[in-house]
Amino acid sequence: MGNDEKKKGLLNAVGSAISKAGELGVKAGGALKDFAESEQAEKMAEGVRKGAKAAADGVAKGAKFAADGVATGAQKAVDNIKTTAEENAKKRAEKQELRKEIKAELEAEKARIKADRTDESNHTVLDLKRSGMRILIPDGYEKIRAGKTGDPRVDKAKEKMLYGKAVSTCNGCFIVFDTTAEEAMDFNGKKGVIDGIHKSMSDRQGLIVVESGKTERGYDYIYSIVKTLKEEMFAGVMYYVRMNIGYNGKIIEIQGSFEEARNTGIREAVCQELAHRAGLSEFGSFEGWNEDPYNPEYTQGVPMNLAERSGLDALFPDNPLSQAREFVRAVLFDELMEEIEGGGLFKEKEEPDPSMSEEEKADKEAKQKEYEKETLLPLFDKGENCRRHRYVVKVK
Repeated sequence: MGNDEKKKGLLNAVGSAISKAGELGVKAGGALKDFAESEQAEKMAEGVRKGAKAAADGVAKGAKFAADGVATGAQKAVDNIKTTAEENAKKRAEKQELRKEIKAELEAEKARIKADRTDESNHTVLDLKRSGMRILIPDGYEKIRAGKTGDPRVDKAKEKMLYGKAVSTCNGCFIVFDTTAEEAMDFNGKKGVIDGIHKSMSDRQGLIVVESGKTERGYDYIYSIVKTLKEEMFAGVMYYVRMNIGYNGKIIEIQGSFEEARNTGIREAVCQELAHRAGLSEFGSFEGWNEDPYNPEYTQGVPMNLAERSGLDALFPDNPLSQAREFVRAVLFDELMEEIEGGGLFKEKEEPDPSMSEEEKADKEAKQKEYEKETLLPLFDKGENCRRHRYVVKVK
Protein backbone atom coordinates (compact mmCIF):
# COMPACT_ATOMS: atom_id res chain seq x y z
CA MET A 1 0.00 0.00 0.00
CA GLY A 2 1.30 3.38 -0.97
CA ASN A 3 1.84 6.28 1.28
CA ASP A 4 -1.12 8.12 -0.27
CA GLU A 5 -3.42 5.30 0.54
CA LYS A 6 -2.05 5.12 4.11
CA LYS A 7 -2.62 8.89 4.50
CA LYS A 8 -6.08 8.58 3.04
CA GLY A 9 -6.92 5.67 5.35
CA LEU A 10 -5.54 7.58 8.34
CA LEU A 11 -7.56 10.64 7.42
CA ASN A 12 -10.67 8.55 7.05
CA ALA A 13 -10.04 6.97 10.47
CA VAL A 14 -9.46 10.39 12.03
CA GLY A 15 -12.58 11.77 10.36
CA SER A 16 -14.60 8.81 11.54
CA ALA A 17 -13.18 9.24 15.04
CA ILE A 18 -13.97 12.94 14.94
CA SER A 19 -17.46 12.16 13.71
CA LYS A 20 -18.03 9.70 16.50
CA ALA A 21 -16.51 12.10 18.94
CA GLY A 22 -18.99 14.70 17.66
CA GLU A 23 -21.87 12.30 18.08
CA LEU A 24 -20.69 11.50 21.57
CA GLY A 25 -20.38 15.24 22.26
CA VAL A 26 -23.91 15.81 21.04
CA LYS A 27 -25.15 12.92 23.13
CA ALA A 28 -23.12 14.15 26.08
CA GLY A 29 -24.44 17.67 25.57
CA GLY A 30 -28.02 16.35 25.42
CA ALA A 31 -27.39 14.26 28.46
CA LEU A 32 -25.92 17.26 30.23
CA LYS A 33 -28.85 19.38 29.13
CA ASP A 34 -31.32 16.73 30.32
CA PHE A 35 -29.38 16.49 33.57
CA ALA A 36 -29.39 20.22 34.00
CA GLU A 37 -33.08 20.42 33.23
CA SER A 38 -33.90 17.54 35.56
CA GLU A 39 -31.82 19.13 38.37
CA GLN A 40 -33.52 22.49 37.84
CA ALA A 41 -36.90 20.82 37.85
CA GLU A 42 -35.97 19.00 40.99
CA LYS A 43 -34.84 22.23 42.57
CA MET A 44 -38.07 23.87 41.49
CA ALA A 45 -40.07 20.93 42.79
CA GLU A 46 -38.12 21.08 46.01
CA GLY A 47 -38.89 24.81 46.23
CA VAL A 48 -42.54 24.14 45.56
CA ARG A 49 -42.55 21.43 48.18
CA LYS A 50 -40.84 23.71 50.67
CA GLY A 51 -43.30 26.55 49.84
CA ALA A 52 -46.26 24.23 50.13
CA LYS A 53 -44.95 22.92 53.41
CA ALA A 54 -44.33 26.46 54.67
CA ALA A 55 -47.81 27.48 53.54
CA ALA A 56 -49.32 24.43 55.15
CA ASP A 57 -47.36 25.10 58.31
CA GLY A 58 -48.53 28.75 58.20
CA VAL A 59 -52.12 27.73 57.69
CA ALA A 60 -51.83 25.18 60.46
CA LYS A 61 -50.25 27.74 62.77
CA GLY A 62 -52.91 30.33 61.83
CA ALA A 63 -55.66 27.80 62.33
CA LYS A 64 -54.18 26.80 65.68
CA PHE A 65 -53.83 30.46 66.70
CA ALA A 66 -57.40 31.15 65.64
CA ALA A 67 -58.63 28.03 67.40
CA ASP A 68 -56.69 29.02 70.53
CA GLY A 69 -58.18 32.53 70.29
CA VAL A 70 -61.70 31.18 69.88
CA ALA A 71 -61.19 28.74 72.74
CA THR A 72 -59.75 31.48 74.96
CA GLY A 73 -62.59 33.88 74.07
CA ALA A 74 -65.17 31.18 74.62
CA GLN A 75 -63.64 30.32 77.96
CA LYS A 76 -63.58 33.99 78.95
CA ALA A 77 -67.22 34.31 77.89
CA VAL A 78 -68.10 31.23 79.93
CA ASP A 79 -66.13 32.62 82.88
CA ASN A 80 -67.85 35.99 82.53
CA ILE A 81 -71.28 34.36 82.33
CA LYS A 82 -70.44 32.22 85.30
CA THR A 83 -69.13 35.22 87.24
CA THR A 84 -72.17 37.33 86.30
CA ALA A 85 -74.52 34.50 87.27
CA GLU A 86 -72.73 34.08 90.59
CA GLU A 87 -72.82 37.85 91.23
CA ASN A 88 -76.52 38.01 90.32
CA ALA A 89 -77.26 35.05 92.56
CA LYS A 90 -75.32 36.72 95.36
CA LYS A 91 -77.19 40.00 94.83
CA ARG A 92 -80.53 38.18 94.82
CA ALA A 93 -79.60 36.39 98.00
CA GLU A 94 -78.56 39.70 99.59
CA LYS A 95 -81.82 41.35 98.50
CA GLN A 96 -83.86 38.43 99.84
CA GLU A 97 -81.96 38.61 103.10
CA LEU A 98 -82.51 42.39 103.24
CA ARG A 99 -86.25 41.91 102.59
CA LYS A 100 -86.40 39.36 105.39
CA GLU A 101 -84.62 41.76 107.74
CA ILE A 102 -86.91 44.66 106.78
CA LYS A 103 -89.99 42.46 107.14
CA ALA A 104 -88.80 41.24 110.52
CA GLU A 105 -88.13 44.83 111.62
CA LEU A 106 -91.58 45.93 110.43
CA GLU A 107 -93.26 43.03 112.20
CA ALA A 108 -91.29 43.78 115.35
CA GLU A 109 -92.22 47.47 115.06
CA LYS A 110 -95.89 46.59 114.56
CA ALA A 111 -95.78 44.28 117.56
CA ARG A 112 -94.06 46.97 119.63
CA ILE A 113 -96.57 49.63 118.58
CA LYS A 114 -99.47 47.29 119.28
CA ALA A 115 -98.04 46.38 122.66
CA ASP A 116 -97.16 49.95 123.56
CA ARG A 117 -100.01 51.79 121.84
CA THR A 118 -101.77 52.38 125.17
CA ASP A 119 -98.64 54.12 126.51
CA GLU A 120 -99.08 57.88 126.33
CA SER A 121 -95.39 58.34 125.42
CA ASN A 122 -96.19 57.00 121.95
CA HIS A 123 -98.81 59.71 121.35
CA THR A 124 -99.31 63.46 121.80
CA VAL A 125 -100.57 64.67 125.18
CA LEU A 126 -100.86 68.40 125.77
CA ASP A 127 -99.78 69.64 129.20
CA LEU A 128 -101.73 72.78 130.03
CA LYS A 129 -99.76 74.36 132.87
CA ARG A 130 -102.19 77.08 133.89
CA SER A 131 -105.18 74.76 134.22
CA GLY A 132 -103.27 71.66 135.33
CA MET A 133 -105.09 69.60 132.68
CA ARG A 134 -103.58 67.06 130.29
CA ILE A 135 -105.44 66.22 127.07
CA LEU A 136 -104.78 63.57 124.44
CA ILE A 137 -105.08 64.50 120.77
CA PRO A 138 -105.14 62.16 117.73
CA ASP A 139 -101.85 61.17 116.12
CA GLY A 140 -100.56 63.19 113.18
CA TYR A 141 -101.17 66.73 114.43
CA GLU A 142 -98.27 69.19 114.21
CA LYS A 143 -97.79 72.28 116.33
CA ILE A 144 -98.16 75.66 114.58
CA ARG A 145 -97.03 79.05 115.83
CA ALA A 146 -100.05 80.73 117.44
CA GLY A 147 -100.02 84.40 116.48
CA LYS A 148 -102.81 86.99 116.58
CA THR A 149 -106.20 85.52 115.59
CA GLY A 150 -108.43 88.59 115.72
CA ASP A 151 -110.56 86.94 118.43
CA PRO A 152 -110.10 88.97 121.66
CA ARG A 153 -110.83 85.92 123.83
CA VAL A 154 -108.01 83.99 122.15
CA ASP A 155 -105.54 86.84 121.83
CA LYS A 156 -105.73 87.82 125.51
CA ALA A 157 -105.27 84.22 126.72
CA LYS A 158 -102.19 83.58 128.86
CA GLU A 159 -101.68 80.11 127.41
CA LYS A 160 -102.63 78.94 123.93
CA MET A 161 -101.59 76.16 121.57
CA LEU A 162 -102.36 75.75 117.86
CA TYR A 163 -102.15 72.44 115.96
CA GLY A 164 -102.94 71.34 112.40
CA LYS A 165 -103.30 68.16 110.37
CA ALA A 166 -104.18 67.31 106.74
CA VAL A 167 -105.54 63.99 105.45
CA SER A 168 -106.88 62.98 102.05
CA THR A 169 -110.21 64.85 102.20
CA CYS A 170 -109.85 67.09 105.25
CA ASN A 171 -107.76 69.98 106.48
CA GLY A 172 -108.10 70.22 110.25
CA CYS A 173 -106.77 72.57 112.91
CA PHE A 174 -107.60 73.51 116.49
CA ILE A 175 -106.52 76.01 119.12
CA VAL A 176 -106.54 75.52 122.90
CA PHE A 177 -106.55 78.48 125.28
CA ASP A 178 -107.50 79.31 128.86
CA THR A 179 -110.81 81.14 129.42
CA THR A 180 -113.26 82.12 132.14
CA ALA A 181 -116.64 80.83 133.32
CA GLU A 182 -118.31 83.99 132.00
CA GLU A 183 -117.04 83.35 128.47
CA ALA A 184 -117.44 79.56 128.50
CA MET A 185 -120.56 77.50 127.84
CA ASP A 186 -122.54 76.33 130.88
CA PHE A 187 -121.51 72.77 131.73
CA ASN A 188 -125.04 72.12 133.00
CA GLY A 189 -126.83 74.10 130.31
CA LYS A 190 -126.99 71.74 127.32
CA LYS A 191 -130.52 72.84 126.34
CA GLY A 192 -129.57 76.49 126.55
CA VAL A 193 -126.63 75.88 124.23
CA ILE A 194 -128.88 74.07 121.72
CA ASP A 195 -131.42 76.90 121.78
CA GLY A 196 -128.68 79.49 121.40
CA ILE A 197 -127.25 77.73 118.35
CA HIS A 198 -130.71 77.39 116.78
CA LYS A 199 -131.27 81.13 117.16
CA SER A 200 -127.92 82.18 115.75
CA MET A 201 -127.46 79.84 112.77
CA SER A 202 -127.44 81.21 109.22
CA ASP A 203 -129.20 79.68 106.20
CA ARG A 204 -126.01 77.77 105.32
CA GLN A 205 -125.55 76.16 108.74
CA GLY A 206 -126.87 73.13 110.63
CA LEU A 207 -126.46 71.71 114.14
CA ILE A 208 -124.84 68.28 114.39
CA VAL A 209 -124.51 67.67 118.13
CA VAL A 210 -124.34 69.20 121.62
CA GLU A 211 -123.15 66.96 124.46
CA SER A 212 -121.98 67.42 128.06
CA GLY A 213 -120.71 65.21 130.88
CA LYS A 214 -117.47 63.99 132.47
CA THR A 215 -114.26 63.11 130.61
CA GLU A 216 -112.33 59.86 131.07
CA ARG A 217 -110.34 61.47 133.88
CA GLY A 218 -113.18 63.35 135.55
CA TYR A 219 -113.05 66.78 133.90
CA ASP A 220 -116.35 68.55 133.19
CA TYR A 221 -117.04 69.10 129.50
CA ILE A 222 -119.57 70.50 127.07
CA TYR A 223 -119.12 70.74 123.31
CA SER A 224 -120.98 71.38 120.07
CA ILE A 225 -120.41 70.65 116.37
CA VAL A 226 -121.99 72.95 113.79
CA LYS A 227 -121.63 72.61 110.02
CA THR A 228 -121.35 75.41 107.48
CA LEU A 229 -121.74 75.03 103.71
CA LYS A 230 -119.09 76.99 101.86
CA GLU A 231 -120.23 79.83 99.63
CA GLU A 232 -118.64 78.44 96.47
CA MET A 233 -120.58 75.73 94.65
CA PHE A 234 -119.18 72.21 95.22
CA ALA A 235 -116.61 73.68 97.63
CA GLY A 236 -117.73 71.31 100.36
CA VAL A 237 -118.57 71.61 104.05
CA MET A 238 -116.75 72.84 107.16
CA TYR A 239 -117.46 71.48 110.65
CA TYR A 240 -116.75 73.75 113.59
CA VAL A 241 -116.11 72.31 117.06
CA ARG A 242 -116.42 74.40 120.20
CA MET A 243 -115.55 72.74 123.50
CA ASN A 244 -115.09 73.81 127.13
CA ILE A 245 -113.38 71.65 129.74
CA GLY A 246 -113.29 72.50 133.45
CA TYR A 247 -111.10 71.24 136.27
CA ASN A 248 -110.52 72.65 139.78
CA GLY A 249 -112.10 75.96 138.88
CA LYS A 250 -109.96 76.34 135.76
CA ILE A 251 -111.56 76.30 132.29
CA ILE A 252 -110.05 75.86 128.85
CA GLU A 253 -111.69 76.32 125.47
CA ILE A 254 -110.93 74.39 122.31
CA GLN A 255 -112.01 75.66 118.91
CA GLY A 256 -111.57 73.31 115.98
CA SER A 257 -112.17 73.71 112.26
CA PHE A 258 -112.43 70.64 109.99
CA GLU A 259 -112.76 71.61 106.36
CA GLU A 260 -113.71 69.33 103.47
CA ALA A 261 -110.96 69.43 100.84
CA ARG A 262 -110.13 68.05 97.41
CA ASN A 263 -112.78 65.36 96.64
CA THR A 264 -116.03 66.73 98.07
CA GLY A 265 -119.49 65.20 98.41
CA ILE A 266 -118.35 61.58 98.36
CA ARG A 267 -119.87 60.67 101.74
CA GLU A 268 -123.29 62.13 100.85
CA ALA A 269 -123.39 60.42 97.42
CA VAL A 270 -122.49 56.97 98.81
CA CYS A 271 -124.79 57.26 101.82
CA GLN A 272 -127.79 58.08 99.63
CA GLU A 273 -127.38 54.63 98.08
CA LEU A 274 -126.80 53.02 101.49
CA ALA A 275 -129.93 54.71 102.91
CA HIS A 276 -131.90 53.36 99.96
CA ARG A 277 -130.59 49.82 100.61
CA ALA A 278 -131.42 50.19 104.28
CA GLY A 279 -135.00 51.06 103.33
CA LEU A 280 -134.79 54.58 104.79
CA SER A 281 -135.42 56.46 101.56
CA GLU A 282 -136.41 56.02 97.96
CA PHE A 283 -133.61 56.09 95.44
CA GLY A 284 -133.09 59.66 94.18
CA SER A 285 -135.48 61.11 96.76
CA PHE A 286 -134.44 63.54 99.50
CA GLU A 287 -137.58 63.05 101.57
CA GLY A 288 -136.54 62.45 105.16
CA TRP A 289 -132.89 63.16 104.26
CA ASN A 290 -132.48 66.20 106.58
CA GLU A 291 -133.59 66.45 110.20
CA ASP A 292 -132.38 68.50 113.15
CA PRO A 293 -131.11 66.07 115.86
CA TYR A 294 -132.97 67.85 118.71
CA ASN A 295 -136.07 69.34 117.10
CA PRO A 296 -137.62 67.71 113.99
CA GLU A 297 -139.76 70.81 113.55
CA TYR A 298 -136.70 73.04 113.21
CA THR A 299 -136.06 73.45 109.46
CA GLN A 300 -134.02 76.64 109.28
CA GLY A 301 -130.68 76.46 107.49
CA VAL A 302 -129.33 73.05 106.45
CA PRO A 303 -130.29 70.51 109.15
CA MET A 304 -128.18 67.41 109.78
CA ASN A 305 -128.64 64.73 107.09
CA LEU A 306 -128.58 60.92 107.14
CA ALA A 307 -125.01 60.82 105.78
CA GLU A 308 -123.82 62.71 108.88
CA ARG A 309 -124.90 60.02 111.35
CA SER A 310 -121.94 58.94 113.47
CA GLY A 311 -122.35 55.22 112.73
CA LEU A 312 -121.09 55.87 109.20
CA ASP A 313 -117.77 57.43 110.26
CA ALA A 314 -115.91 54.13 109.94
CA LEU A 315 -116.66 54.06 106.21
CA PHE A 316 -115.23 57.56 105.73
CA PRO A 317 -112.40 58.04 108.28
CA ASP A 318 -110.89 61.02 106.42
CA ASN A 319 -114.19 62.87 106.06
CA PRO A 320 -114.10 66.19 108.01
CA LEU A 321 -117.00 65.18 110.27
CA SER A 322 -115.29 61.85 111.05
CA GLN A 323 -112.09 63.77 111.80
CA ALA A 324 -113.99 66.17 114.10
CA ARG A 325 -115.58 63.29 116.04
CA GLU A 326 -112.23 61.49 116.21
CA PHE A 327 -110.70 64.61 117.75
CA VAL A 328 -113.55 64.92 120.29
CA ARG A 329 -113.23 61.29 121.43
CA ALA A 330 -109.46 61.62 121.88
CA VAL A 331 -109.80 64.77 124.01
CA LEU A 332 -112.75 63.62 126.14
CA PHE A 333 -112.33 59.84 126.41
CA ASP A 334 -108.60 59.22 125.71
CA GLU A 335 -109.62 57.07 122.73
CA LEU A 336 -107.70 56.70 119.47
CA MET A 337 -109.10 55.10 116.33
CA GLU A 338 -107.78 51.90 114.80
CA GLU A 339 -108.59 51.79 111.11
CA ILE A 340 -109.82 48.55 109.55
CA GLU A 341 -110.29 48.19 105.79
CA GLY A 342 -113.90 48.77 104.84
CA GLY A 343 -114.58 49.92 108.39
CA GLY A 344 -114.85 46.26 109.46
CA LEU A 345 -118.61 46.49 108.99
CA PHE A 346 -119.42 44.18 106.10
CA LYS A 347 -118.69 40.61 105.13
CA GLU A 348 -117.61 39.91 101.57
CA LYS A 349 -120.51 39.43 99.16
CA GLU A 350 -120.82 35.82 97.99
CA GLU A 351 -121.14 35.16 94.28
CA PRO A 352 -124.07 32.88 93.29
CA ASP A 353 -123.27 29.30 92.40
CA PRO A 354 -123.65 28.84 88.59
CA SER A 355 -125.31 25.48 89.21
CA MET A 356 -128.12 27.10 91.23
CA SER A 357 -131.59 27.39 89.75
CA GLU A 358 -133.12 30.81 89.08
CA GLU A 359 -135.38 30.35 92.07
CA GLU A 360 -132.42 29.54 94.33
CA LYS A 361 -130.50 32.56 92.98
CA ALA A 362 -133.48 34.85 93.64
CA ASP A 363 -133.81 33.45 97.18
CA LYS A 364 -130.08 33.98 97.83
CA GLU A 365 -130.25 37.55 96.50
CA ALA A 366 -133.27 38.30 98.72
CA LYS A 367 -131.35 36.99 101.75
CA GLN A 368 -128.35 39.12 100.79
CA LYS A 369 -130.53 42.23 100.61
CA GLU A 370 -132.05 41.41 103.99
CA TYR A 371 -128.56 40.99 105.44
CA GLU A 372 -127.53 44.35 103.96
CA LYS A 373 -130.58 46.01 105.48
CA GLU A 374 -129.94 44.51 108.91
CA THR A 375 -126.30 45.59 108.73
CA LEU A 376 -126.94 49.07 107.40
CA LEU A 377 -129.83 50.16 109.60
CA PRO A 378 -127.77 50.45 112.84
CA LEU A 379 -125.31 52.73 111.03
CA PHE A 380 -128.07 55.31 110.67
CA ASP A 381 -129.02 55.32 114.38
CA LYS A 382 -129.42 58.76 115.90
CA GLY A 383 -127.08 60.11 118.56
CA GLU A 384 -123.33 59.76 119.00
CA ASN A 385 -123.09 56.09 118.12
CA CYS A 386 -119.39 55.52 117.47
CA ARG A 387 -118.92 52.21 115.66
CA ARG A 388 -115.24 52.66 114.83
CA HIS A 389 -112.57 50.34 116.21
CA ARG A 390 -110.74 52.19 118.96
CA TYR A 391 -108.56 51.74 122.04
CA VAL A 392 -107.94 53.74 125.22
CA VAL A 393 -104.58 55.38 125.88
CA LYS A 394 -103.43 55.45 129.51
CA VAL A 395 -102.96 59.16 130.13
CA LYS A 396 -101.50 60.03 133.54
